[in-house]
Amino acid sequence: MSGTFAPVITDEEKQELTHHGTILFPVQQFHDDFSINDTVDWHWHHEFEAAIVHTGHITAYINQKAYELSVGDGFFINSDVLHSDTDLERSCVLDAIVFHPRLIYGSHDCIFWEKYVDPIISNRSFEGIPLYHDDPKSLPLLNLIRKAVNLTDEKTDGYEIFVRNHLSELIYQIYKLQPQYKTGLSNTAIRNEQRIKTMITFIEENYQTNITLQDIANSAYISKSESIRCFNNLIKRT
Repeated sequence: MSGTFAPVITDEEKQELTHHGTILFPVQQFHDDFSINDTVDWHWHHEFEAAIVHTGHITAYINQKAYELSVGDGFFINSDVLHSDTDLERSCVLDAIVFHPRLIYGSHDCIFWEKYVDPIISNRSFEGIPLYHDDPKSLPLLNLIRKAVNLTDEKTDGYEIFVRNHLSELIYQIYKLQPQYKTGLSNTAIRNEQRIKTMITFIEENYQTNITLQDIANSAYISKSESIRCFNNLIKRT
């Protein structure tokens, strides 16, 4: 396994433009080496994403929550959720796999979509979860992610079937967690998510000019103090 670091290319709404895998097999693995770059920029995509920290440690941001993860820890991110990763010490290699939900359900006219996949995607209160190697409840999910990543590396005969099997079981385990996330996002949380997307986009498009905090706040039609509060809540810094 050799680490690389592919840049994240997004549109003005922060949706990633890269197609992961192929139409026939919409799965792609990454071995992000943070010694090359210390940050995966903010983005979102329609695919699910799962990952394990291979070396070092990382701060994973899943929308408005930050998680400190060490070797053996990981995460699962739901479809269409804004996320980012940072390792300022540049010591981490992150093994990640990104896969489109249709790998699991195939067609909307089937039980796999209706019973297992749609409840996850439609549950906007479920943005994602951290997975810790010393948590017995996380271990089965981490093992499934690791097996899927390893198989996509090896690409032995029939690996596509086994990758799909492992990721299908992962989605079933995630599906079983749904009762813990039935309250739904508040209107405030939804509004703040959109504000953050707007302000991050403005900063990345204008950082080479002399922009001010007022300019950033104006891009989302909020006050400077509200802008600071949003950034503090999301990434714990102004």
